[in-house]
Amino acid sequence: MDKETAIAILPLVNNLESMEYLNFYINKRIELLHRNIESESNERTITQIQGKILELRKLQTLKDDVQRILK
Repeated sequence: MDKETAIAILPLVNNLESMEYLNFYINKRIELLHRNIESESNERTITQIQGKILELRKLQTLKDDVQRILK
């Protein structure tokens, strides 16, 4: 993430309520994707789902990433 992007999303990450809702949504999506992996047999699809989970986990560190960039 570049500094310009970090500045643009700073209001979001500084809003505790918004971040709580975002993390709630992220956790629900991860739960759903884990269930999808359990029932999937196609290796390519499993890899794609794993990639989605990695991206969602990256969003869970959004606030820390923004703060680190803007220090």
